[in-house]
Amino acid sequence: DMPRATAVSYYRDAKAAGTTVAEPVLIRAFNKMVFERKGESLPVAELSKKYGVAAFLLNEPPFWGCSGTLAIVENLEPFLCFEKMKVAADAAVYAGGKMSGRMLAWFASSEMSRCSFLHCGDYDPVGIDEYLRLKEACGARAKLHIPKNIDDLFKKYGKRELLIDSEAVFRRLRATNDPDALCIIEQMNACNTGLEQEILLLG
Repeated sequence: DMPRATAVSYYRDAKAAGTTVAEPVLIRAFNKMVFERKGESLPVAELSKKYGVAAFLLNEPPFWGCSGTLAIVENLEPFLCFEKMKVAADAAVYAGGKMSGRMLAWFASSEMSRCSFLHCGDYDPVGIDEYLRLKEACGARAKLHIPKNIDDLFKKYGKRELLIDSEAVFRRLRATNDPDALCIIEQMNACNTGLEQEILLLG
């Protein structure tokens, strides 16, 4: 099955399919983490140490599974330099901006039921909306990474354009009762800015 090729043949538009046959998952793993599937093992920590990153194709179940804490990282540079963020996690998974429905289904699957998730994204309406999508899929196993000095970071490095560009999302977020999301929403309201996660790389 090749949905995008089929979409071109029917609609002359590959993007009309809305999905692809599979998607690559990029992982940077530590602490001897291993993924398993149907008796197979993928030594993601060993591969990350040797090559900088591990990867596999995510398509249909059965999925690869593991145990431990996974950081879901929104942006590429924080993913590539994940150690500099000093986040307590066994692996970082690159979300590439907006998580796909397939990726969320993997996180919520029985194969990943022994995992907890820490969303590491921009502290802006889009980033918080992505965290809430993860929380909806995985429930209490999903948390938002909030640095202890988040107040100071917003005051010093906040960016007004991050709110201007996402006003509709920001209005919708105000209905949430999630405590982690509310913590960041309060900062956005107080400073009238959002905060890009790359600032965490500076320590």
